[in-house]
Amino acid sequence: MGDIMVQCSREMYPKYHVDPDMDSFWDPDYKVEDERLGCLAVCGMRRLKLTHSDGRINVANVRRFLTANDAVNSKVSIDPNTRWQLEQMFVKCHEDSGFAQRTCSAGLTALRCYRTTIEQFGWAPGSY
Repeated sequence: MGDIMVQCSREMYPKYHVDPDMDSFWDPDYKVEDERLGCLAVCGMRRLKLTHSDGRINVANVRRFLTANDAVNSKVSIDPNTRWQLEQMFVKCHEDSGFAQRTCSAGLTALRCYRTTIEQFGWAPGSY
């Protein structure tokens, strides 16, 4: 998802060569506060077709996305249980954030939820 958000950033915020917030996202000391990241999350979810046109989460596409990206993740094998946990994370964070409204604020709330959940599982880059 990060690669797609970088593409969105380049289109939406061309003055940033590398969006500083994207670059620092997994730094444990970094505070996820800039609403611009929420806009990028909305853009990324839409581009990856992880949401329906009305903003609801597309669980089937989330499942396909997680399965397709398993091969990319060389440090942590994504077994069916882990994939299910990630799918549930997407659904819960999406619903709890009000993401269906497709606002930058809701996107930022969802991103905070994703990051917190991934950190709790110990799956954040550099934590394994």
